[in-house]
Amino acid sequence: MDTTDNGRIDIGCCIEDKTFLLRGDKYEWCNRDSLLTFFMQLLYMLQKQGSVPAMEIDKYYKVV
Repeated sequence: MDTTDNGRIDIGCCIEDKTFLLRGDKYEWCNRDSLLTFFMQLLYMLQKQGSVPAMEIDKYYKVV
C-alpha cells in the first residue's frame, strides 16, 4: 500500500464474486475464495509496511 493518498483503491473484495488488487497500474482479479484471498493479501500488504508480525503468509495460503 502506498503511503500517499492518490484516491485509488488498492485492494477490495466482493464476497460472492471476486477479490481485486492493484499491481502497478492494472487491477488483478482473483476468483478463488474471495474473502480468504482478500484477507491474505491484506496481511501481506500490511506486513510489507511492518505493521503485522512476520509470518510466511504464502505458505499458509498454499495449504488452503
